Amino acid sequence: LRNGMPGAREDDMEWKEMLSGKTLSREKLLAYAHARYGTSAEYLWEKHPSYGVLRNAKGKWYAMFMRIPKRRLLIDEEGECEVVNLKAAAQELVDHQRIFPAYHMNKKHWISVRLDARWESGELEMLLENSHQLSD
Repeated sequence: LRNGMPGAREDDMEWKEMLSGKTLSREKLLAYAHARYGTSAEYLWEKHPSYGVLRNAKGKWYAMFMRIPKRRLLIDEEGECEVVNLKAAAQELVDHQRIFPAYHMNKKHWISVRLDARWESGELEMLLENSHQLSD
């Protein structure tokens, strides 16, 4: 166990630095997921060509990337935000600032995470790792 994640590799420190203490782009998180799990986004819907999913080795989803209106998360602001839906066992993670009940997914098993929020070192990696494990 290194950096709080089973199976962490030496190059994880580079990713940890890239992902921490700032907002995060979809591209950076997808690159991390590809390096960590060997998965790439699939874009399945003609109607929503920017919506992408990540699947585990068994073909089950563990992440879904979307750009959605802020109001869909009950944020009283105009405009859109980039989110990733992740599996989560603990709905008490929901804070209605960075983590929300999942948009367009089962709210008991999924959360929506704003990528344009500020994240501390290791937080997003932990959420992604947890989602990947729960998808098995």
